Amino acid sequence: AVPWECKEIGMRTPAFEGHAPDKKGVVAKWVPKRCSAIGENCQESQCCHAVGYQCYDKNEFWSACRPSCSTFPDAADGNKSWSCKTRGPRSWGLAIKGYPSLYCWSLFMPSRYEGPLLKSHLDADAGIFACDGYDIFASEQSSLGTSKDGIEVKAILIPQIPVGVSQDGTAGNA
Repeated sequence: AVPWECKEIGMRTPAFEGHAPDKKGVVAKWVPKRCSAIGENCQESQCCHAVGYQCYDKNEFWSACRPSCSTFPDAADGNKSWSCKTRGPRSWGLAIKGYPSLYCWSLFMPSRYEGPLLKSHLDADAGIFACDGYDIFASEQSSLGTSKDGIEVKAILIPQIPVGVSQDGTAGNA
C-alpha cells in the first residue's frame, strides 16, 4: 500500500464570487394561494409553485411557469416564440414548513400502540406532521384530532389484511 501524501497538487478552489445562489427555506404562507401553478398565467402573480420553475413572458398577454425558456420557436406551442422576460424569483417549491418540501405518509393500526403514538406526533407537530403535506392510512376508521394548521387528520381507509405479531410484539406481515 502506498502511504498518503498531503502535498498540494494544484491551486485552491477560489471562494464563490459573483451572484450568490438563491436562498432556500420556508416560503411565506401566502405563496400557495397567490403563486401560479404550471399551465396558469403568471403575469399577475409573478411567482410559481413548482420546484425550480420561473415565470417567463411569452408576450404582453401571457406568461407561464416553466423550468427554462428559449426565444426560438417552440414546437410544443405551435412554433410561436417567447420573449422569455422573467417575472419574479425562481421558485424552490411549496416548502411551507422547511426546505426541501416533503410529503409524508404513515400506515398505522389505530387500535394498537401506533394510534396513541401518532396522536402524540400530531399534538407536537412532529414526525410526518412536520412535513408540508401528509396522509395517514389505516384499515379502520380513525381520527387523530386537529393539526396545528386547523386540519382534521383522518385516516384514509385501506383493505384489512392479515397481520401477525413479530417476536418483539410489533406488527409482523406474512
